[in-house]
Amino acid sequence: MQHLDSPEFTSKVGIVANLLKLEFPETRIDLAPDMEESYTLRKSYLDSIHIAIHFPGRSIQCQCSTILIHIRFYIHPDYEKPYFIGIDAVGYDDFARMWMYSGVNCSSFFGIKEPMTSGQKKLKYIFDRIYGIFADNNLAPN
Repeated sequence: MQHLDSPEFTSKVGIVANLLKLEFPETRIDLAPDMEESYTLRKSYLDSIHIAIHFPGRSIQCQCSTILIHIRFYIHPDYEKPYFIGIDAVGYDDFARMWMYSGVNCSSFFGIKEPMTSGQKKLKYIFDRIYGIFADNNLAPN
């Protein structure tokens, strides 16, 4: 059975980190983000990968200073590969959660201060690319 810490998944997480760095070259990518905030803990699924994007200041385009991305999976004991469910993301500034994105329920941004239209387009492009990286896990087992 393949798990989220397998070499294949580790490689895919590396690809995602490189994609994020290409799209946001000024940022620091954190593959082990701090999971202390109460909302984050409620949304923290055991079967998910968490990646944070830290801007050097506040991103005007994304309307936040940090983005926490949850790449969610469902692991069924009878199947070889974890099933990719979708992506959730949260944008924070220094004081509060600014916006949330759910690619599982409605594929939209909502919150106090959503990313600018250009930021939303860029983030949705990135989320679509991440989907493409992990969607092959959803193929039926042979």
